[in-house]
This record gives sequence, structure tokens and C-alpha cells, in this order.
Amino acid sequence: MSFALKPRRDRFLCAAAYVLVFLMLASVLHGQWGFPLDDSWIHQVIARNFAQTHHLGFIPGHLTAGSTSLLWSCLLATYWWALPGVCPVLLSTLTSLLLLAGVGYTLKALTEEDRLPLTLGWCFALAPLASGNFLWLGLIGMEHLLFVLLALCVLRRWFQPERGRGDLLQLGLLSFLFVLTRPEALFLCVFLLLSSRLAHRSFRAVLSVLSGVLAASVIFCATNWAIGHHLSPQTMQGRQFLYRVTPQAGLTLRLEFLGQIFARFLKTWSFDASRNYLHHGGLLIGVPIVCALALFAILGVRALWSTKATRLLCLCAWAALIIALYTVILPSTGHGGRYLALPMLLFLPLEFLGFYHLLLLLPPLRARAGILTLLVALSSAVWSIHSWRQALTSQVRQIETEHGGMATWLQTALPPQALAQNQVAIFDIGRMGFQLNGHLVDLGGLVDPQYFEDLSHGRLATYLFTHNVRYMVLPSMKDDDSAEWKGRLGLTSNKQVKLVPLHSVCASPADDDLAESSASTAYGCQRAYRLIYNDEPSQ
Repeated sequence: MSFALKPRRDRFLCAAAYVLVFLMLASVLHGQWGFPLDDSWIHQVIARNFAQTHHLGFIPGHLTAGSTSLLWSCLLATYWWALPGVCPVLLSTLTSLLLLAGVGYTLKALTEEDRLPLTLGWCFALAPLASGNFLWLGLIGMEHLLFVLLALCVLRRWFQPERGRGDLLQLGLLSFLFVLTRPEALFLCVFLLLSSRLAHRSFRAVLSVLSGVLAASVIFCATNWAIGHHLSPQTMQGRQFLYRVTPQAGLTLRLEFLGQIFARFLKTWSFDASRNYLHHGGLLIGVPIVCALALFAILGVRALWSTKATRLLCLCAWAALIIALYTVILPSTGHGGRYLALPMLLFLPLEFLGFYHLLLLLPPLRARAGILTLLVALSSAVWSIHSWRQALTSQVRQIETEHGGMATWLQTALPPQALAQNQVAIFDIGRMGFQLNGHLVDLGGLVDPQYFEDLSHGRLATYLFTHNVRYMVLPSMKDDDSAEWKGRLGLTSNKQVKLVPLHSVCASPADDDLAESSASTAYGCQRAYRLIYNDEPSQ
């Protein structure tokens, strides 16, 4: 009896540790509720519209793009339907609390089912808590932790003994939810099926997973087709535009992406690492650090291989596949590394596991390998969580001061019909769109498929005029008057429309610098313009 209960007790202890450490990071939100990313608010706008108008979209009453995760949008819409008066930041944070508890429980279960030695199992299961960056994913109000939890659950269920119809139904349902959470799950499930013999799975189990994947793919593709007559999400094109992913970028952009991954891992501890140690003279320090981290990761994988930890090795293969997918399709780590949530989960477990096994190879340190690894892990946790608490404070304050401040100015300074008739075009549509109830025109290409068609053919002025846009808000650095985005939108020397500056709102230099160096959350300023059309643009 006690033997049967002990693994479950350990899993609950691991889950409790995740909850406790996450609360330490999330406590900085007390008194300044908000999200650290503008994109977080886009999900809230779509969910609110879905709950109130029964149309899944950013514009009230219209089916539009804007969200890649159908499951997350439906979950948030449930909150808006059932608890409309409760702060959405609080509800999202509580959801993340439960998701992280599930991650801790399931990851500990995987280490036990892979029969890792007790010390190594606890090391692997608790190591993600030493990364403030990974825990930060729980505070952005987006689907990435749900994706991680479902990945762990699918993998665990797949490698468990087959137990009849109920087991098959669970496999199909988990695969269905997994793909609806993020589209890359489709590739992970296909990769999983290749291990059917390794997992001793029958043909019926393979069909169960395929059924779930196919059902979710049909819903996903049908939704995208209904919105923009494309099978892929409109948000993909918007993000490719934001991160300058073009056919001309080619190999250079993808090599830079691999550098971004190393920089993101280093930001577990140092926000200035990429600018100080991965460029020019700093490479003398940066290259040895990167090589050491790579060595520890290789040793960590080798340790899993030597113990035949099939489940955890498959999880590592999934993380590598995600990196490969983004290298090809969208070479960007995303704000704060959110696109690489699964690799971020595994980063410190592999590092600490590799560090421990390296110490075992050194006779003078072999006897103290465990305590030295524990000290390194505790030091990492204290430093990383402290750093990310400070970063989170600046990120939330930047979004609320800058984006929220501009939304308030638009509401008070513009004529009432400007907002009522959607006459304002905005690039960062999240926080401002939430306050303006979605009454705007999107300049980021996340909502309207026609936008990129006109932009790519130099017809942006026509697009703006057709949509009766009279005002525009663009991001900018402190002193550049939105020069970058005017250029990218073809507005710098456009003879059909003139931008007259009206107002600007900027975050404090300290908040801007910390938010940028930690997660590249936003530009330092938002600038409002009035549009004057010289002539009616030609059609």
C-alpha cells in the first residue's frame, strides 16, 4: 500500500513545488495587473467577442483571424461567458497555476516510468523551476503552457500499456486537443507514430491518434479557410512579416535564429548576454559559455540514453523537431522565447543532468557531485527568478503605460465617430484593441487576409482609404518618428497619403531597456498620426 502511494505522493510534491515557485514570480503582479506582452490582449479581445457575439474574431460580430490556438480561444471565451466581471489577467494566471502543477506532476511521472534513479529523477523534474524565463510563460496569458502539458500527457499515455477502449479514447482525445492548441503538434504526433513499435502500440492505437489528429486538423483548416481562404493561419503571415521572413532572407536569417536560441537560453540568467557575449569582442567569453552549455546538454542526453529513458528521450526529440520546424517556417524564438516552450522546459534539466554526470567523471568531485549540482541549481533559481521578477515588472508597466496610455488618449482626444466607425489603424492591436473593444483596423496583418495583398502590391493607401482610416498609431523608438514602420509599410515617400503627428506616449527608458533586453516585448513608444489623403487613391 505504501509502495503504491509513494510515487503519487512524490508527484504531488513536485506539483506543489511548481505552484509555490510560480507564485513567487507572479507576486509582482500585485497592484499592477497586466500582461507583459501586447499579443496577450489579442487573445482576450477574440475570446470576449466570441463569448458576447458568438463570432470568433477580433472585430466584434465578424469572423476574423488573430489567434493560432483555437482551444485556448475557446477556453478564454468560457471565462468571459461564465465570469465576465473577473479580471482576465487573474483568470489567466490561475489557469497557468493549474497548468504548471500539471506539468510538474506529469514530468515527475515520466521520470518514474522511465525508471530514472531517484536523484536524477528529482533533478530532471524540478530543474525547470530554476528558469524564470520558463515560468514567465505562465504570466503571458497565452497557450504555450497548455501546449507543454498536453505534450507531456500525450507522450505519457502513448508509452503506457494498452488497456482497452478507454485507453484508445484518451489517446484520441489528447491528440485532438494537442493539435487544436498549436498546429506544430500535428508534426509531433506524426513523429510519435513512428515509435509505435518501441511503445508496443497496436494498430488500433495508431488509428486512435490519427483520428484525433485528423479531426483537429479538419477543424483547424476549415476555420482558416472560412476566414481567409487559406489552410494555414493568417497569423503565420503576420508573424513572418513582423520578423522579416522572406524568400530573400534565406540561410542568413536561419543561422541568426540558431544564435537567437543560444541567446534565449543565456537569458535564463543574463539579459545582456547576447549583446555582450555573442557579438564581436565578447565572443571570447561567449563561445566558451555556449560550448560548455552544449557539452552539458549532450552529456544530459547521454545520461538519459544510458538509463534507457525512452519517454524523456522522445521528449528531447520533440524539442529538437520544434526547433527544426521553426528554423524552416518561422525562424524566430518569439517574444521571450514563447515559440520554443518545450525546448525551454528541457533546457535546465539537460544542463543540470549533464553537469552532474561531468562531476561524476572527475574523481576529486565524484563524492560531492550531488551537493554541487544542488547548489548550482539553487543559485540558478534564486538569480533567474529575481531577474525575471524585475523584468516582468518593467514589461507590464511598459504595456500599461505606453499602449494603455495611448488607448486612453485615443478615447479622449479623437472624435467619437473615429472609434465608432473603425477609423483608427493600429499596428500593436492587443492592449489598445482591448480598451477600444476591437474597433480598429489592424496594420500587423493578423486579422484581414486582404491586407497583405494590398501591402505587397504597394496599395496600402488604397486599403486605408477604402477602410475609411483617418488616424494611425505606429510603434517607434524614442527619436525615430516611427521611421522603421513607415518604411516597411511604404509610407515614407507615399504621395497619396500624408501622416501628421498628433501625439506620442513612451515608456520610461529604464522599463523600455529592461523589457527589450529580456523579452523584446514592445517598441519604446507609440505615436499617433492623422492621415491626410492628397487625392483619392486609384483603384
